[in-house]
Amino acid sequence: SGTVMGTDTTIDLTSSALADATYSFSAKATDPVGNVSGCSSAHVSYTVDTTAPSTPNSLALQSPASSPDTDTTPTIRVGGVANGDTVSLYTDSGCSLPTLKGNATSSGATVDITVSSAMSDGSYTFYAQSKDAAGNASSCSGVSGFRCVPGRCRIFSQ
Repeated sequence: SGTVMGTDTTIDLTSSALADATYSFSAKATDPVGNVSGCSSAHVSYTVDTTAPSTPNSLALQSPASSPDTDTTPTIRVGGVANGDTVSLYTDSGCSLPTLKGNATSSGATVDITVSSAMSDGSYTFYAQSKDAAGNASSCSGVSGFRCVPGRCRIFSQ
């Protein structure tokens, strides 16, 4: 709530800090002699969401179905995510952008993410992070590893 004095037909109002919730704003006007209008039929809804989503709690090889295999763009199933969250797969424990390997939007408690570019021979450790519609990011998940040697790849969890 707030009070603004003005002569224009539009105003900007800054409220005090709002807690996490959904709010509906409407307006009424008071003229210079004190006459108060009814509440407006138009309103604006606004949701405050500052809560991070849960940290993904599992990573597992989805495709290929078994390993070792020669697939250099494996699909990893990430569990413990919320419907509608964007889930990203990284190769560092800080979930930093330079190590992003792929992302997808979940449509349930799990999401499958296919590594977006071919991985060369070597050892890789994956971490997952969820981001909700408001942009709040979870912590990075525990690790899941993927080991590639010439012509073969296999996954392990720690």
